[in-house]
Amino acid sequence: MFALKEWQVVIDAILDRKQFILLRKGGILDTPYDFPPDKKMFFLFPTYEHQNKKFVREEFHYIFKQPEDKYKIKVLCNLIKCISIRSMELLKLLLPYVIYTEEFLLMRFKYRPNEPLNVLFISPEKLEYDITVEYDNYDRGCKSWIQLTNKNIGEKSFSQKEEQIHLSSGAVFEQKHYDMIDKIISELEYRQTRK
Repeated sequence: MFALKEWQVVIDAILDRKQFILLRKGGILDTPYDFPPDKKMFFLFPTYEHQNKKFVREEFHYIFKQPEDKYKIKVLCNLIKCISIRSMELLKLLLPYVIYTEEFLLMRFKYRPNEPLNVLFISPEKLEYDITVEYDNYDRGCKSWIQLTNKNIGEKSFSQKEEQIHLSSGAVFEQKHYDMIDKIISELEYRQTRK
């Protein structure tokens, strides 16, 4: 199974129901096939690389925490839908559903200008038990995905562990949040058909 790297503050914002989507263009080391993702289920791997308060709106600064000495996975995501957008107008519609500043959204949008920005709509689940991961040199750098194996999570049978993880996780969002996500998806798709 795979884990998608994400800022720790964004993961905590998802758990706090302050962020409802993920935004991706891919890292420098990613291939064109990494996004849109073909993975329907994945973990979120916490990182502190590039995480910065200046990229997060002030009202969400309280979510920032001190870096932990170990990498702990706490969230499993089911991918509801991925929509690729190429318009700043559509991007600005997403501002209420993320903790980022508008300046940061613009910066992310302009990165690799010939590629669309992928909006990942997710159904997150909070794991009952954290998974501690060894973060080796192979996984470091500007790439989005880490493959979880017996080696880096220290489990003898990860396939068995996966089943236990899914059974022992709980939904983060409530029905009203999924209704809101459906509304965002409909609005984006409608506006894209009008282009």
